Amino acid sequence: MVETGFVSAKDCVGTGSCSCQFTDGTTIDLTPLSSKDVNNPTFMDISGPTPLDIYSWNPCADFTEGPDGCTNVAVCNIHQNIPNAAYFSLGTTDSVTFTTDDLGQVTMNYQFTGTGTPIVQRNSHILLTCDQSQEGTLVAQGPLPDPSSPDYYFGLQSKYVCPGNSPGGGGKSSAMSVGSILCIAVLVIALVYVIGGMSINVFYRKHIGIERFPNASFWLLVPGLIKDGCKFVITRGKTTTYDRI
Repeated sequence: MVETGFVSAKDCVGTGSCSCQFTDGTTIDLTPLSSKDVNNPTFMDISGPTPLDIYSWNPCADFTEGPDGCTNVAVCNIHQNIPNAAYFSLGTTDSVTFTTDDLGQVTMNYQFTGTGTPIVQRNSHILLTCDQSQEGTLVAQGPLPDPSSPDYYFGLQSKYVCPGNSPGGGGKSSAMSVGSILCIAVLVIALVYVIGGMSINVFYRKHIGIERFPNASFWLLVPGLIKDGCKFVITRGKTTTYDRI
């Protein structure tokens, strides 16, 4: 059965350019999806809802595409004009924020703010969906609710969105079981008993040889007692010897 669905969490707080952590300690980390080649983003020239627009995105680091307009950006919109295409930044990596709505759906948000007059602002929103069967698939929905909107929407389906699939086991750390705690406690007590007892016997009581071991006379009897106990259980307490009449 393939696990799919939106990420469910109370809140996912950003811990890096492409990672966030939930309040329960689990994380989302898209580092495995990010390209290190500044000229080749992981998701490059993804078709949008209109034939003239394509989009590129690199999850963790900026990239450059085209002669201008998309230099050191996280998300790029390429409008394929004839004869020359136009490139528009939809946000930079350092502008990323993470939001979680009431349904537990996590979105990565980027922002671009121009320096000209009038000031142009464009935003991109990438909805993260957990899908264990997908390495990473990006769907571009384009500007919504209409083509003139400054808000561009995308959807990412990936196994790296699923909490617990983070690099290095970024999932929720599990607490030790009761059995593990008891084993550790017994080991610590045994070490204290042996080391402490031998120290007292050697430095205070001046014992030598096997007598340096704490309660040596008792522990020497233990193997015999165990043997007798096992023999008693096997024979059910019956004896095979009889007194002479």
